[in-house]
Amino acid sequence: MTMERRIYSAALGFAMLASSCFPVLLAGQSIDPTVEVTRDYEAKLMEAHKPLFKMPVADSLQHFDLEFDYSVYDSPYKGAYDFNPYLLNTRPAPSPYSGKSFWLKAGAGYALQPVLDLVWTPGLKGRFRMSVYGSHRSYIGRYRGIRDVFDGSQVRLEDPYRTGYGSRSGEDGSTAWSGYDMLTSAGVNGSVVWNGGEFSFDAGYYGVAAKDTVLTRGYDAFDVKMRVRSDDAAGRRFFYDAGIRYRFGEDKADIAGTAGGRGYLAEHLFGLRASLGPVFSASSRALVDVDFNFADYPVLYGAYAGDFSLTPRYAFSKNRWDLDLGLKFAVTMNGGGAVPLYDIAGGQYVYPDVRIGFEAVLGHMDIYMDLSGGNSITSWSDFMARNRFFNQYAYSSDFLGNTEERIRAEIGIAGNIASRLGYDLRAGYVNYANAFLDGVASDPAFGLVYSPDYAEYQMFHASLDLNWKSKAFSADGSFTWCHTNIQDRIGGLFAPPALSGYVNFIYNWNSRIYAGIDCRFASARKGGMTVSSYVGNSSVPAVIPGYADLGVSLEYKFSRSFSLWLHGGNLLDMAVMRTPLYAESGVNFTAGICLNL
Repeated sequence: MTMERRIYSAALGFAMLASSCFPVLLAGQSIDPTVEVTRDYEAKLMEAHKPLFKMPVADSLQHFDLEFDYSVYDSPYKGAYDFNPYLLNTRPAPSPYSGKSFWLKAGAGYALQPVLDLVWTPGLKGRFRMSVYGSHRSYIGRYRGIRDVFDGSQVRLEDPYRTGYGSRSGEDGSTAWSGYDMLTSAGVNGSVVWNGGEFSFDAGYYGVAAKDTVLTRGYDAFDVKMRVRSDDAAGRRFFYDAGIRYRFGEDKADIAGTAGGRGYLAEHLFGLRASLGPVFSASSRALVDVDFNFADYPVLYGAYAGDFSLTPRYAFSKNRWDLDLGLKFAVTMNGGGAVPLYDIAGGQYVYPDVRIGFEAVLGHMDIYMDLSGGNSITSWSDFMARNRFFNQYAYSSDFLGNTEERIRAEIGIAGNIASRLGYDLRAGYVNYANAFLDGVASDPAFGLVYSPDYAEYQMFHASLDLNWKSKAFSADGSFTWCHTNIQDRIGGLFAPPALSGYVNFIYNWNSRIYAGIDCRFASARKGGMTVSSYVGNSSVPAVIPGYADLGVSLEYKFSRSFSLWLHGGNLLDMAVMRTPLYAESGVNFTAGICLNL
């Protein structure tokens, strides 16, 4: 293909995308709620901070994420306070065949917690590729009762059955109860590659079901995403990478003790993200990033909110240096609605967007620095990723808002030692003008209730990610420390745990028997609890106890294509409250099969 035909094809493809995007230029969301299935497995920490444009992470799926090579998830979030009860170590063997493939993982256990993952890729000829995927995660069983215990200086949110303050059938309102929390996703994605670019798509279903003592929820959504991008072939003089996404969701809830008994919320989420600009040479380019997100709630609330940012930047990569120098201009908007929904905090309009990387030791060590900031709205899908039991119909104030980082500064080193031990050590500071925080309130009529809010605070943090890979042994871990000023300045809300993370070790014997041990942990979360009475509200010091969720795993491979696996979790039988006031029953076991055809 001649140079003129390549330029013409790229321009035509981008023009078609732009024309399809135009009707939704005033609509979007701040997350990518879909999943993307690929056969690519990226494990090089050296590339984690390169100045490359990437599409959003599927935040709404981080609630249940697996850790295996052939995954329908891509979640970098390792905080132990994120709900992740099913750390299963099954890893399908690499397939020696190309073309069609089928991968299935299924299991169940005690408490009943069904597990199902499948990916089917038909063997298609030509430049078109596609996959059909599905996933299901559930917890169905008993939840621990939680009550507030005053120890003389602060209130502790504890499980009375485990701490000796009563029994499961106690009269303090903290009796254990049965419920469930389910997540299902399924869809089809694919791509078409040509000489100079690629078009990809993803369409699917996303469903949530949850039940506690007050609320029974069912959330159903349809997602669609399209993306077109150019390659980085030598001689290219213009770069483009643009995508649109849309979600329609319906949240249907039955609320015990209310007049109507039912609540209904319809959600429209639109998004547009693009990066384009001239390429001066193989090492430098000037780009403009456009990010527009919009959330609309026409039923019940009649409210909307959105954010828009424009970031001109210059990217340079040569020899050992990677530079990405930009400046972000951002605004938010919201309006409509007689019923409170959005509380958007005003803020600045200009933020830095700078990334600098230097390869100090060729192939083994990168030193990097990031300086950024920004403003993004929260959607109802974002909110449910934090707590699917939240009863918005019993919440009197605005429960959606925006997250604004006035500035985020981070410095770190990443690389490997002898190509076996990978590491990423970083530290930084974040100044939030507004950000989401968990909260708990005590009401004389309703008892303990989950009561989150948005607040201004600052945070210092440091993280260390490690991984080791050899023929018979592999290990990985993540450790995060953070310090905030929430306790000193904000009442009624909880800070993240000061120390959190996970470790995971796997030993294999002749690539047939795999045995592992894993542990997710978090220290106590300190903050305050709002106490309501008939004469007013007050805030008292409170703490959510820490935990260590210890697990073991075992897998036996009968062949390359079939294996049996077993995983035991929470072997220390602790009250694990990743979400305040919600803790699963305790020790659990899951067993199943894995097919790799």
